[in-house]
Amino acid sequence: MSKYNTISSNSNKDSNTSFSYNTNTQNNNQQDVNESVNRALDQTKDNINRSIEESGNQIPHYNNIVNSYQEQTLLSLYFTGLCKVKDFEVYFL
Repeated sequence: MSKYNTISSNSNKDSNTSFSYNTNTQNNNQQDVNESVNRALDQTKDNINRSIEESGNQIPHYNNIVNSYQEQTLLSLYFTGLCKVKDFEVYFL
C-alpha cells in the first residue's frame, strides 16, 4: 500500500508542477499578446495623429487654391460685364 501512496504522491507533485508551469506559460503568453496589442494600438494612434497633422498642414494650401479660383471667377465676370464692383462689393448683373 505504501508503495502506491508514494507513486501517487509523486504523481501529484508532477501534475502540480506541470499545472504551475502551464499556468505561468499561459500568463506569459497572455502578457505577450497584451503587449503586442498595446504596441499595435499605440502605433495606430501615432499614425492617425501624424495623418491629422499632415492634413492640417495642407489646409492653408487648399484655402489659397480656392481663393485663387474665386478671384479668377470674379475677374472673369467683371471683364465680361456680368458683374460690377463698387466699394469692394460685387454686384451681379
